[in-house]
Amino acid sequence: MTQEYGLPIGESLPSFSAKDDENQLHQLDDLMGENGLVLAFVYGTWCATCVEALHALTRYAPQLKKEGINVAAVLIDDPADLHNFKASSPRPVQFPLLADKDESIHNIYKADSSKVYMVIDRDYVLRHKFIDFDGTQKPNLPTLLGAIKEMNTAKEN
Repeated sequence: MTQEYGLPIGESLPSFSAKDDENQLHQLDDLMGENGLVLAFVYGTWCATCVEALHALTRYAPQLKKEGINVAAVLIDDPADLHNFKASSPRPVQFPLLADKDESIHNIYKADSSKVYMVIDRDYVLRHKFIDFDGTQKPNLPTLLGAIKEMNTAKEN
């Protein structure tokens, strides 16, 4: 079911612009790490399972960074709400929280009814996606690292 949901694996992704929690404008290109990006789409800081997902990504981000993968999250919040969330987080959030109040980015990426985690390579190609329909199917760190390893192996061949 999850493979059929949203954008297809192997699709080149469109760029977007969004303001972060500090009101700085970001585009897909400047979010990329040396080897790619984990882009998470969640509802917002008012959603308990979304907050859980953000805290998990906060724990995973340092290890993903070691793999050359940056993390960013797109939320249906405005920059001020994202700033307040980041300021009150028990663990420092070391990646951009991007405001998508009108859900335009969620709609372009077809991430409009669930939490979606995308592993994107440096060429902006969607290599893996994980769909969390009910808040219990978040990818854990080993799953994300496995997807990144598979992506890197495929690029080498």
